[in-house]
Amino acid sequence: MNRTVSATNVLATLLAAASLTLAAVSLAFAWANQGLPVNSMVVDAPKWFGTQNALSTVVFAAPGWYLAMKAPRVPFGWVLLVGALAHGIAGAGWGYMVASEVAHRDYPLPWLAVVLSASGAAVEVAILAFILTFYPDGKRPAGVIGWVGIACVGLGIAGVAVAVVDPFSALAQDPNSSLAQLNNPIGVPAIARFTDEGFLLLAPAAIASLFVLVVRWIRATGESKQVLRWVVLGIVVSFVTLPLDLMGNEWEMLSAQLPTVLILAALVAGSLRHRVYGIEVVVSRAFVYATLLGVVALVFGSIVGTS
Repeated sequence: MNRTVSATNVLATLLAAASLTLAAVSLAFAWANQGLPVNSMVVDAPKWFGTQNALSTVVFAAPGWYLAMKAPRVPFGWVLLVGALAHGIAGAGWGYMVASEVAHRDYPLPWLAVVLSASGAAVEVAILAFILTFYPDGKRPAGVIGWVGIACVGLGIAGVAVAVVDPFSALAQDPNSSLAQLNNPIGVPAIARFTDEGFLLLAPAAIASLFVLVVRWIRATGESKQVLRWVVLGIVVSFVTLPLDLMGNEWEMLSAQLPTVLILAALVAGSLRHRVYGIEVVVSRAFVYATLLGVVALVFGSIVGTS
């Protein structure tokens, strides 16, 4: 038993360390790439993409590592660590591409950085759908709503696959620039066009998974209802970010990722408060609310600081 626990602890720590290293690389690229004409060279450039994903990496890694250490048989800690690693890859990949193609440093395999960046960010939707469907007991919800949740996970995974084969042929503002020659050699244009570059898969998966969680909360009783209530709180609070989508460009990407950060913050707070998985940590309601506000302040403050 000790050997098994030790092995899982080492694996969890390695995944968390790798994720945080990639987050540091993302922030380093974001800092080094400040002042570059990204908006004038990249179509709908998500200027804060590296910083956003670095912060998302931390948000996924911290609870993922803790849960994987404390309850290694529960899948959610490992799923969060995978999300942390994916966000770290996404942020570092974006910074690598900008440094290579916009700053003209000509790094090798810039197309691979774009593929990893897009698919890494898309992983979040599949993970969110999995958590909202199966948290906290890991069992499929009874009835149709359980199958809807599974379908959401499937759509999220399909969205990641589409990101991998996106040709990125409309990445550059200037069709005659060197950036315009940056095409994905494994890209399939027909699939990207049919799914609007994965948006037609990822958006329904994200929205429907929120619906699945709300239905589960309404049906739940006792302690399960109390635990799920915190996740519903995170969903409600996340709605305040929706107006950002109307501002376009980098704000649109921020409005897509910030709700997940808030939902995860509420999920972690609720898990600790109700001692889910036997984790004995006493958390006050005031601390929970302060944490949610702190997450928002941290995200915006960090983004402004690296803009």
